[in-house]
Order: sequence, then structure tokens, then C-alpha cells
Amino acid sequence: MTDLPHGVLAALVTPFTEALEPDTKTLIAHGRWLLNHGCNGLVMLATAGEANSLSLRQRLGMIEAAGAAGLPLSQMIIGGGSCALDEAVTLTKAIADAGAYMFAFRLWRPLAYRAAPPSPPVGIQPRR
Repeated sequence: MTDLPHGVLAALVTPFTEALEPDTKTLIAHGRWLLNHGCNGLVMLATAGEANSLSLRQRLGMIEAAGAAGLPLSQMIIGGGSCALDEAVTLTKAIADAGAYMFAFRLWRPLAYRAAPPSPPVGIQPRR
């Protein structure tokens, strides 16, 4: 892999089955439709692909399904971030082994954490 995917790259939104599993058949069909109608590549498991809400098993299954279906992985960018270090490493290896590109190795901070509110200036007491 020497050339990054370029041109029009469409972000794939993850379809789901009634059992709330990623619908890989529909995902693959939509990816093929996009490629057959002018897109040069695809972006999967990024923010438009609900990756934050999917388990490691589900994300690995989507990568495997894309490769097994013959989607051009060398023209795909796949998100590989996770809040868990082990999952981020596993996804990174799976993406590299599949021959796809990755945005970057990302270890996300847990989404529920927020910065603490600023402290009031010294000498000012908050209202009670």
C-alpha cells in the first residue's frame, strides 16, 4: 500500500438487522452501489458508521465481511479507535491485515468523561 485512497470517498452508515446486528449484506450492497456510481472509495466504521456503539466482535465482523465480499479494501479507510487499549490494538491489526487504511491509531477517552467545571475565583463563594 503506497497510495492513500483518493477521490470521492463515501462514508458508509451502518445498517442494522431487526436483531440489532450490523446488516453486512445491506452494507456490502450499498458499498458496491456507491462504487458503481462514481465513488472512488469507502469509509467504514468512522463517526457516520456508529463505530462507538458497536462491539469489537461486530466491528471485526464488518471488516471480515467487506474483505470476503471483495470490496476494494485498498480503497477503503476504516476507523479503528476504541476506548479500550486492547480493542484499539486488535482493530488496528485487523485493518492492517485486511489491507485497508486507517485514520490513525486512536485510543478514545471514555465519552462520558467531561472536564470539571471551572472553580470560582478565589474569595468568591458559589451560591447555595
